[in-house]
Amino acid sequence: MGMGILDRLKPQPRWKHADPAVRLEALRDLEDPIELGSLAQTDPDAKVRKACVARTTDTAVLGRVAAIDVDPDTRDRAADRLLAMAMAVDSDGTTGLAAARAITDARRLSTVAKSDAVQSVRADCLARTTDERALGSIARHAKHESTALQALGRLTDSKELLEVALNSDHKDVALGAFERVMANSSGDVNLLRSIESRGQQRTVTKRARTLIQEIDDAEAARVAAEEERRRQQAAILDAVGRLPDLTDIERAQSELARLSDAWHGLEIVDDAASTRFEQGATAVRESIAQRRRDAEEAAEQTRLRAEALATREALCVRVETVDGDDVIEQLVPIEEEWRSLTPLVGDGPEADRLAERFAKAVAACRKRHELGTVLAETRVKLEALVVEAEGLPSQEDAAAAAARWHALSRETRGLAAILTDGTRPAADLTDRLTTVGEAFAVRDAAQREAAQRAQQDLVARVQRLVERAKRATEADAVTLREGERLMRDISTGLDEAAHAETSKDLQEAASRLRAQQVKVAPRVRELREMDEWRRFANAQQQEQLIAMAEAIVGSLKSDMETSKDSDLIATARALREMNAKWQEVAEAPRHSAQQLWERFRAATDFIRSRCEGYFAKLREERGSNLQKKTALVEESEALAASSEWAKAAARFQVLQTEWQEVGPVPRDAARDLAHRFRAACNLFFSRRREDLDAQEDLEREHGAQGSFVPARRSPGRVKRMGERLCRDEAPADRVEDDRPDPP
Repeated sequence: MGMGILDRLKPQPRWKHADPAVRLEALRDLEDPIELGSLAQTDPDAKVRKACVARTTDTAVLGRVAAIDVDPDTRDRAADRLLAMAMAVDSDGTTGLAAARAITDARRLSTVAKSDAVQSVRADCLARTTDERALGSIARHAKHESTALQALGRLTDSKELLEVALNSDHKDVALGAFERVMANSSGDVNLLRSIESRGQQRTVTKRARTLIQEIDDAEAARVAAEEERRRQQAAILDAVGRLPDLTDIERAQSELARLSDAWHGLEIVDDAASTRFEQGATAVRESIAQRRRDAEEAAEQTRLRAEALATREALCVRVETVDGDDVIEQLVPIEEEWRSLTPLVGDGPEADRLAERFAKAVAACRKRHELGTVLAETRVKLEALVVEAEGLPSQEDAAAAAARWHALSRETRGLAAILTDGTRPAADLTDRLTTVGEAFAVRDAAQREAAQRAQQDLVARVQRLVERAKRATEADAVTLREGERLMRDISTGLDEAAHAETSKDLQEAASRLRAQQVKVAPRVRELREMDEWRRFANAQQQEQLIAMAEAIVGSLKSDMETSKDSDLIATARALREMNAKWQEVAEAPRHSAQQLWERFRAATDFIRSRCEGYFAKLREERGSNLQKKTALVEESEALAASSEWAKAAARFQVLQTEWQEVGPVPRDAARDLAHRFRAACNLFFSRRREDLDAQEDLEREHGAQGSFVPARRSPGRVKRMGERLCRDEAPADRVEDDRPDPP
């Protein structure tokens, strides 16, 4: 009881005051969303509820107010508040979706679907929109084309589809609606013309214009096809009427078949035209039959005449080919058979020609019989000459064979002419003679070609020598060896030109070469004199080198006798320098060059043998260094893939120090090892820099969000460390070693 009194005595908040004006004024300081939501639903004054609705963000509260509040203006305010929240572009999507789901009236659902709201909000509102007019409005005026396309997909009303096609803000949506309208209209031209004149999208009007043109073209094509059918019908009837006049039976028959196929393909329904065509076709068939009978009779007459001509032709051929000693005995029955032949049907030029041919053949046959013995002897003689001629191409004496061939060819041509005149041509023998002649012709052509080619090659060689000599005279420096070789080649070229067959080109080239020889000869003599002086000077320097080597040999032998240690490093260096100097002055006078070289080689061989122990020690030392550096390289290459950055970086510093402390290695392996060592260092520190860059990006991201990230080593320091370890391109070059390389 006491607590109830205290509660009543406790001051009440102003928004719970009995006066609506006081409650309305108190709302300015009220921030509690729960209290605002409660007042929006339960306050008895409509003005207070509307003011709470304006500040309420709870979509569930706004939905209930919009659904059940007794005041229509308050319901509208709540619904408009939900509409604004759903259409908010900067919302996180969840609030907008909740607001959209609280909206129930179709007009506001359509408004949200057409707006720039979040995609999920638009999709929800579109899914709950069922009114055809609302769907049509969304398809026409939605801000997003994807939403408009979805609304179009749900439209079924033809009027709304037409409105979308005419007035949609999106090209693809309007075109899709147009295609659906046309699919249901069966090509209505009036509808297409209306869309063309009223459509807002150029693509739709252009598509409608195209369909109109296609329909017009189709109608024009149909009219043209009908006109063409009538024209073809008339043409076929005229052609059938002309067919009886054709004399070619096969052509008339094929034309009738073609015209019949064409007539049936036209599908004629005019009975009068069909009757006219059938009458014409019947007349053509009767004409063809009559002409075929006439042709068969003519063919039979032609066959009989051809057989008679063939018989006479065969008898002529038999007479023309009769041969042998019994020619007359073979000829008598042939003449009897000719006389027994019946006269030709319709004598003409062929009969006269065959009769004349037969008479000539009989006369020739009797003449052949008279000349048979003479022709046989002539053939035997010709065959012997042919055999002799066939053996000529294989003879070694080509000139004698050619002369004999010329004599034989004249004689054989005369004998072949006699056989031909006697109607016994020896084609096989003349063919064999032709083959022999071709063989001689090929041989002559090859000889001429070889001589011409040799002449051209010689001219080319001489011309090349001229150019070569010209370059030598114009060059600033020519060696003695080049000059002497050039003079030898010029002399050889002139000798060959003197003994070759003379031609204008060869004479000109030889003349130019002799002129160049005159220019080159003095210069070669001068080079020869200079070479002799140079060799003389080289001999003096060789004597000095020999004296130096022999002095070193004497010193080494003295040290050996006194058991004194020799300075092998200095001796090896002197040996290298003497060998290098000898290469510079290697050419000496020819009469003493070998002797000087043998003296120098004897001395240097002794020095080299004395330094062999030093060289062996040096090779062993460099081999050991090679193993150490190889081990360092292999370790660095294995370490390059490590992700333990601090430990690996420290180890790389140790490896670099050890690398500098190791002595020189053989030169052929030094650069490869240095390159591998440097590559491993670069790989590791490049990976380290990439890791640090990634960490910096992460730190900046967390720093922007206010989270704490511990400091790390500066990437610049890591970069400088990698550059310090890998600065030199060839670390092995830091180890100086002026000792000579072992041989």
